[in-house]
Amino acid sequence: MVWLMLTVPLVYITSTFANAAIAAGRVRLLIVMAGLLLIVNVSLNLILIPRYSINGAAFSTFACELLSATMLCPFVIRALPRAAAPAELGAHRL
Repeated sequence: MVWLMLTVPLVYITSTFANAAIAAGRVRLLIVMAGLLLIVNVSLNLILIPRYSINGAAFSTFACELLSATMLCPFVIRALPRAAAPAELGAHRL
């Protein structure tokens, strides 16, 4: 059950990143990613559940959430506007 506890923060991170992708109009990215993660999750479940039971399912969920956050992170970093440095902000006032 430790794997499920570790999954909770990842769900919040992934949800935030997914909302940023939707706001940037990149819904197709999310659809493709969801399809890929579906294949990974089902494959991991087929491999891990017979051997590790509920712990295998929990690990599969954790792994897919981690993969999802990892896949979305570079997109969000590129999509967000670059923050202005304090010196740049002051230069506009002169």
